[in-house]
Amino acid sequence: MTRIIARLTKDMSIAQATKLAAKLPTDLNEAPYKWLMWDPNKKIMLNGHKVTIREVLLYMLDQKSTNYSKATLKERYRRETGNETAVLPERVA
Repeated sequence: MTRIIARLTKDMSIAQATKLAAKLPTDLNEAPYKWLMWDPNKKIMLNGHKVTIREVLLYMLDQKSTNYSKATLKERYRRETGNETAVLPERVA
């Protein structure tokens, strides 16, 4: 989350960034965290998908990614969650 706040503060104050980031979901058992950041079976944190989770969270906050197009992000999300039909989570901002 600190990386999300840090990225947001490039375009807004820390207060605005914190308020915006607070709109993100908090349940690790749900998208976008499930299988990218959290293994619900073993109940452990995953570290292998840091870039994808960051980019998905920024996408959800309607922040432009300099790294991936929406199509590329969706493909990474599908591959890394192991769900070939997954769609990107809905935007919250």
